[in-house]
Amino acid sequence: MEWPSGVHKQLLEVAIAIEDPLTFKHAPPVMEWELQLSSSFNLQQEVLRYTLCLFASVLVGAGIRLLKSPTARHLYSMMSGAALIYIAFGAGILHVLIPSALTYLAMALSPKHCGALAWAINLAYLQYVHFGNMAGPTPPAMDFTGSQMVLFLKLISIAVCYQDYRVKKREDMTPYQVEHALARLPSPLQFLSYVFSLGNLLAGPSIEYAEYEEFIEHKGVWSPTAQPQPCPNGFKPGCIAFFKSLVFLMAFLHLVPRIGISTLFTEDYRALPGALKTLALFAAGLSSQFKYCFAWMLMEAGCIFAGLGFEGWEAVDGKTRPKWSRCSNVSFFKMLFTAESTRMITVHWNKATGNFLRRYVYERLAGKRRPGFKELMITQLVNAMWHGLAPRYLTFFVNSVFFIQFSSVISRLEGLLPEAVAKSYPWRGLKVFWSNFIVCYIVLAFHIIGVHNTWAIWSTVEFWPNILIIVGSLVGPYVLPAPRRRKEQDGAGKTKAA
Repeated sequence: MEWPSGVHKQLLEVAIAIEDPLTFKHAPPVMEWELQLSSSFNLQQEVLRYTLCLFASVLVGAGIRLLKSPTARHLYSMMSGAALIYIAFGAGILHVLIPSALTYLAMALSPKHCGALAWAINLAYLQYVHFGNMAGPTPPAMDFTGSQMVLFLKLISIAVCYQDYRVKKREDMTPYQVEHALARLPSPLQFLSYVFSLGNLLAGPSIEYAEYEEFIEHKGVWSPTAQPQPCPNGFKPGCIAFFKSLVFLMAFLHLVPRIGISTLFTEDYRALPGALKTLALFAAGLSSQFKYCFAWMLMEAGCIFAGLGFEGWEAVDGKTRPKWSRCSNVSFFKMLFTAESTRMITVHWNKATGNFLRRYVYERLAGKRRPGFKELMITQLVNAMWHGLAPRYLTFFVNSVFFIQFSSVISRLEGLLPEAVAKSYPWRGLKVFWSNFIVCYIVLAFHIIGVHNTWAIWSTVEFWPNILIIVGSLVGPYVLPAPRRRKEQDGAGKTKAA
């Protein structure tokens, strides 16, 4: 019996997919208008399609407001999210289904150990995806690893919360754990709705299942009878978030070719004096963040239009106003202009991931005692593994432990200054600049492929930032007195990994 050529080709593709899903390239066909757009914007076709799916997720988010039935909302969220993932990544959707199915089975068959099993399953699978991405001769223009990283946060958090309810006494749990512990196993529809959630996998942010279920089923702050008022339509804040995303997109497209990381490998950069080299490193690291700000702000706009971003009401100047920060993943301008320490940087950047690392790694490692340097180092190593085992990620996150720890050294130094100086605007401005500079400097290791290339760039300024933060973090606590006061400013007291 001879198979028709088309059927034979499909069977061959399925066989390849089972053997190695990373090589399974089946996806919706590329349209002529896509090729024209990618040529006009000088973007690779895969990147353009992913970007279009990001924009489409905003409309998808707004569409769920038309549905009232929880079942219909779950179906809509699952199907629309799956469609966006398939359009963007083709059969990369297999990378969603495999670990999701294994995690759900762990929750169903071993509820008292499903959290640990979810960690093992998803950490191993994520490394497999990372390794497959790195194994090729050149990195792909667009791959599924970013979405896999969001899925990792979702699957582990839902499994751990389900396990918490079964193995922990209420008095042994933190208020956060009590609030998010799951008493019952979600149905397959509820589970897949959470996994795909309106295309949320494209760029995050990850949210807790307990909050997502309340949103879908009109409970909690989304209840029609919620006090002091029900959830508003969110049109204005959604438009503001959407406009901000466009600003970041334009900034990225305009500035990266001029002051981006690639300019650090030019003769013009090599010819600069030392001080200007330092500023060039700062500019390159800063501009590299704009693409993340664009994607995160666009996803936040979709969540606000959907209503998912609503966090309740707050009193301001005697009036109540809605809070839309539930799905906020970056506060870029607060970070750039108000972050007086690297600890505060982590409060404003990639907030959903930082919250996950704090709640599911940092605090759980410490238990009831105060977390310290060991917990911070382990948390950042987990963070590095989450991003991938490439040496550049390990270089970044190991250095990040020292730049976060260096914040306490600055606090000790500040304690020696006259109070008028410590509170002065010049000193505070210097701290803001230092915090942003050191992050932008260290983040070059994250973006530059090849540790030897990173070291080559760092060597142009004699590694002085690395030496300062490492030596200062190790020696500072022994030569400087403890700070006179502990400043609680804009959440700075919350230690959080980036």
